[in-house]
Amino acid sequence: MFANFGYGVPTDKINGFSYQLGWSLLAVILLIIAFYVYTLYKKEKIFPELKIALILLCGSFFLSLFLFSPFKFFWKVPILSEINYPWIMLGQLGLLLSFLGGFLTKFKYTKFLVIISVFGALFIYIPLAKPSEYIDKGDDYYFTNDATTTSSKELMPLWVKSFPNQRPNQKVEVLKGHGNIKNLFFNSKQVSFQLSTPGVSSIRINTIYYPGWKVFDNGKEIPVSYTNIYGVMDINVSNGTHNINAEFSETKLRLMSDLISLGGLAVLLIIVSQSLIFKKSIWI
Repeated sequence: MFANFGYGVPTDKINGFSYQLGWSLLAVILLIIAFYVYTLYKKEKIFPELKIALILLCGSFFLSLFLFSPFKFFWKVPILSEINYPWIMLGQLGLLLSFLGGFLTKFKYTKFLVIISVFGALFIYIPLAKPSEYIDKGDDYYFTNDATTTSSKELMPLWVKSFPNQRPNQKVEVLKGHGNIKNLFFNSKQVSFQLSTPGVSSIRINTIYYPGWKVFDNGKEIPVSYTNIYGVMDINVSNGTHNINAEFSETKLRLMSDLISLGGLAVLLIIVSQSLIFKKSIWI
């Protein structure tokens, strides 16, 4: 099943999708229950490793299904409360049911029933594997839309107290004092401009500060303040002409994380290559 009838959140009464497990996947659940009851009734033995796999898969499935239930208190637990959309459990349920279906193909009693359910799923849901409608808001909408795809602004830093609802009128502005800004250039990881000011001035760069941003004045790094409610970068400059360059770079923590990831990938490639050379599975 897992047919997506709609494309919005379930609370949207018009375009919201409905929770779907599907007839074919429901058939797999019923087959698993019937198979287990049958083996108990006939007192047939199952290989220990298969029995353990069956218990783990079924336990994981019903636990996921239970968490997917309307009971709200689960989602107040500190770790689970970080999950914004409980219906993402549908993905885990589909994966577990696929494993359970593969488990059933090991037995002659259920192999053909699983094959029938697969073809039944294809017959029912292939016609639904297409967009329900197309929405084209034009490039201008996406070029000027600074919103994220997150639901609760969870990617915003803690120091942002007021979330932006529109793009600022100026990328760089003079907050205090006077100054002339020219030759402004900016992208996602760099902001540069020339500034001429007759006295001490406070300049705001309307880019939210994240660890890794550094600002240089005539090649010398200067302090950056982001204590304002918007969490953007403020700098103070003296009188004169300034070449300001703000750059986003890797922090030591992110660099170390990247190195660990690359190291893990290298180890995995070595293990896989060795297993292919000796014609052994890495899972043995």
